[in-house]
Parts: sequence; structure tokens; C-alpha cells
Amino acid sequence: MYEEFEEHPDEQSFDSIDLSIRSKDKQNRVILVSNALHKESWQYKRFFENEKDIEFIYTNYKDNIRNLNENFLQKAEREKETNIAKYNKNFLGLHYEDDENSLWKWDHIVKRNIDPNKLDRIVVAVDPAVTSGKNSDETGIIVCGKVGNEGYVLEDRSGIYTPNEWSQVIISLYNKWKADRVIGEVNQGGDMIEAILRTTNKNVSYKAVRASRGKTTRAEPILSLYEQGMIYHAGNFADLELQMTTWNPNKGRSPDRIDALVWGFTELLLQKTSGWVI
Repeated sequence: MYEEFEEHPDEQSFDSIDLSIRSKDKQNRVILVSNALHKESWQYKRFFENEKDIEFIYTNYKDNIRNLNENFLQKAEREKETNIAKYNKNFLGLHYEDDENSLWKWDHIVKRNIDPNKLDRIVVAVDPAVTSGKNSDETGIIVCGKVGNEGYVLEDRSGIYTPNEWSQVIISLYNKWKADRVIGEVNQGGDMIEAILRTTNKNVSYKAVRASRGKTTRAEPILSLYEQGMIYHAGNFADLELQMTTWNPNKGRSPDRIDALVWGFTELLLQKTSGWVI
């Protein structure tokens, strides 16, 4: 049995595993357990479109509703009201595809591993939420790195946090990745971000950035780098990639993960001087 199969990076390495499962006296059988897949992913194309000798068993949280606590059910209902794409994928287990109005398409997202020791710079980018209640936006926290003119998404730790919680997460990532700097958007939080971070680690290298243009305008140069094959994902980041391929700039909630991603790569790949405004 292979759990979390949607996280498997590529078809070639799966074939190596699949071919190693053999027995003379037993029927060879592989059980794959997966969350919802993008319809352009290799897993979906192979196992839902092409393979024939497969049995599918589909379940979602409603099949087990008697055993779920009220907090989980409330979270599902909140997602249903506020982020239908995330609800359909994470709670109903529905396979999904690009929103026709989204900036990013699945083909723009290319996976490639990188040795962190070979990176020239690493930053932790943060787009803080204004509030931390159960209905709040998430705080976007993305770790980005670069080597030469190539960028890499290294980790996504976005979530709903109190200021103290996101401070702890950011500093832990800063130390884990031996990052050069924390990049924080200050339109909402002002000097609060730096003050809170320095209560956790007074020596953290921090740079404030302030948005003077709309989210789409800020995102387009980073999208262009994706289109040119200059940014890679060093792993599978399901929630980030869902947001990238389903966020419609003309409607919907603020794209917290995308915002942090854009700030990180603007710092690493577009900016040559400090104290910039975009």
C-alpha cells in the first residue's frame, strides 16, 4: 500500500518501485491511496485515463461523518463558503483542473529537486493575515531559493496563525534553511511584523516590502519567470499549487500563498537594490 500517492514526484521513479513488486506465487497488486489530483498530473493521466486493470474506491469525509468531531465539520463548512476549489479538492476529493481565468496553469509548474547547499540565497517570504480567527485568511509563508537565474520553491508553511505562532514558524524556517532574510509585506501589519519577529530572534535579518500596485500586476513578472522555465518546485506543494491554478484575479479571497511566493521571488530574481516598492 502506498499512502499519499499524490505526493510522488514522477512516473519514472514510480515505475522502478512498481516493477520491484513481484512474486511467483501471488498476484501482483499495488494499492495506491491518494488525495484529489490535478487532471494534468501524471498520476491522473496514467491511472484515471489510460490504465485499464484498475479498481477505484472513492470516499470523502461525508462517508465517515459519524466519527468526525464538530470542529472538523465546521471547518469543512467554512471552506465550502469561502474557498470552493479547496473544499472540492480537500474535503470532497474531487479531481480538479485549471480555472480558465487563473494566471498560472498546471504546465507552468515544473518539479525539480535542488541541493540547498548549492543555492546562492534563500529567503522566507511572509504575507501576514490581519486577523487570526477561525474565519481569517491564512498567513502566507513560503521559503524560496535561487541559484544563478533559477528560482526554487523549497517549503510552504502557510496557515491560520496568531502573530506569535507565525513568528515561531518563520524563525524556525529561517534557522532550518539558513535563510539570508525574511521578507514581510507591511501594508497590513506595518512595523508589527519586525517587532514580533525580533521578540523571537533579535538578530533575524528582515526586510519590509510595501505593495503600491495590485496583486495581478505584482504577480505577472513572476508568472513570466515560470513561463520561461526559470522557477521550479522542489517538492509537491498541493495547497499552493491548487491556489496558483484556481485563483481568479477578478474575484475570490486574497491569494495569501501566491502573495508570499511573489514577494520571495521578486526579492531573489527581480530586485537589485534594497528598499524597493512594487
